[in-house]
Amino acid sequence: MSTRQSTLPMAADRFPNASTSFLELMALEKVPGKEATYMSKTPAWASGGAWNAFGGHVYAQSAWAAAQEVTEGLVVHVWHTADPLPGSSALLHRFFCARS
Repeated sequence: MSTRQSTLPMAADRFPNASTSFLELMALEKVPGKEATYMSKTPAWASGGAWNAFGGHVYAQSAWAAAQEVTEGLVVHVWHTADPLPGSSALLHRFFCARS
């Protein structure tokens, strides 16, 4: 039987948003004075404690932001994102929605 202690950090240290609910992670707020612009309320989830945001999380939030701009009774049909650089998990993300 081994008595060796683990050197791995606790989950909260490795995953800063580990205890944040899905609804809190996906929450957006409308940016005052900016038409069709939303901002995340919490930093993006970072897998494994990495500094960069998990792209799937940011992509899902972009769809949710687009859904806020769709006329009631309709759904988002297509949306595009442009992510030229990795997103930081320390920052809030802004989403600019445009109809085409």
